[in-house]
Amino acid sequence: MASRLIERGPRTYATLVFDLDHLDGSLNSELKKEAVFRIPSERKDYFERDELFGSKVATAFPSCERDIRKAGTCYALGQEDACVHHLMLVIERGLNALAAKVAVPYHRTNWQNIIDQIASKLKSAPRGAERDFFIEVNAQFGFLKDAYRNHSEHARDDYYDMPKALSILNHVRGFMQALEKGGLSE
Repeated sequence: MASRLIERGPRTYATLVFDLDHLDGSLNSELKKEAVFRIPSERKDYFERDELFGSKVATAFPSCERDIRKAGTCYALGQEDACVHHLMLVIERGLNALAAKVAVPYHRTNWQNIIDQIASKLKSAPRGAERDFFIEVNAQFGFLKDAYRNHSEHARDDYYDMPKALSILNHVRGFMQALEKGGLSE
C-alpha cells in the first residue's frame, strides 16, 4: 500500500491525508495481530545465536546446542530467569560428561550425589594432570550447583537480574570451553 502511494504520488492534499490515514489504520490493524519485541543493541548478538559458546563446545557437546541458543535468546529478550535455567541444563550435560568419563552413573541422579561419587572415585585415581583437572572441574560443579542451579531450579523469592544473568552466561561459557579443552565431551 505504501509502495503504491509512493509510485502514484499525491494527487491532492486531501487524497494524501486520506491515503495516509488509511495506511495508518491498516498498519495498526495488522500490528495488533502480532507481538513485536525490541532487543537492545547490546544484547542483539545473543538472539538465536548458533555456537554462542564457540564451535568447539558445539562439537564436543552437541546436545547442548538448543539450550545454549535458548539461553542467549532468553538473555536477549530480558528473560533472565529463563536464561539461567537453560544454562543450568547446559552445565548438567557437562557434569554428566565428567561422570561418564570417571565411570559414575548419572542418569536422573541428584547433582550432589554425582559430585560426591566423582570426588570419591577421583581420590583413588592415579595422580596426574588429568586427575587434577577432573578434581578442579568437579569442585566447580559443586560451586555452580550451590551458587546458581539450586536458586534457578527451586522456587525462591530471589530472582536473577540482567547483570547477574550475563555474568552467569559468561561463567558457563568459559566453563564449558574449559571442559572441552580438557577433553570432556558427550
